[in-house]
Amino acid sequence: MLIKYWEERITIFGEDKAFLPLNLSGALRDDEVGLSMGFITLSPERDSSGRAVLIVDQSKLERKNYTRNMMLRVVWYVVHAALQDEQVQRNGFIMLCTPRNAQFDQFDRKMESKITHSLREVLPVLWKGIHFCHAPGFYELIAPNAKYLLGRRMRARIRWHSGSFRAVLETLAEYGIKPSCIPTEFGGEWNVETGKWLEERRAKGL
Repeated sequence: MLIKYWEERITIFGEDKAFLPLNLSGALRDDEVGLSMGFITLSPERDSSGRAVLIVDQSKLERKNYTRNMMLRVVWYVVHAALQDEQVQRNGFIMLCTPRNAQFDQFDRKMESKITHSLREVLPVLWKGIHFCHAPGFYELIAPNAKYLLGRRMRARIRWHSGSFRAVLETLAEYGIKPSCIPTEFGGEWNVETGKWLEERRAKGL
């Protein structure tokens, strides 16, 4: 596992940055554009079971402004940020995919394949649940590929939520995911401020 981790890290970050600290002034120093998009964000609160909540929103992607490896580095950074919490190391992660405002051309299958490979095979992550919320109609064309990439074990943890914001919040609550973990954009209580989060981490040398 450790060998695979470092082989993948070298591939994604390059030999010049792979061994630098995984922080904003080190291995991520040239990835400000990708970091600031808000494609993947870490909720400031854990769910009721002490699990980290990651929000993935494809509508934040701007194809002309990023490379696939850049977004892979962003995913690695956010996951490592969550893993700094010992409780998360023990209790694992929940992922909320919120493609409500995404367009079809914002789904990059090659990038999704690379990200899923890292999450499944490389990073030391305990996945406890994957929740798709407010999926647009065309998602029926994408879902089979997404399920395939996730593999059998992660597929078994997928849950789908649709309806009004209130209805989705109520069904998420059944899985211990509180409104304070959900962005206000989707009816929750968390006012996502990616820029502020990055500034605070940069000030701490993270």
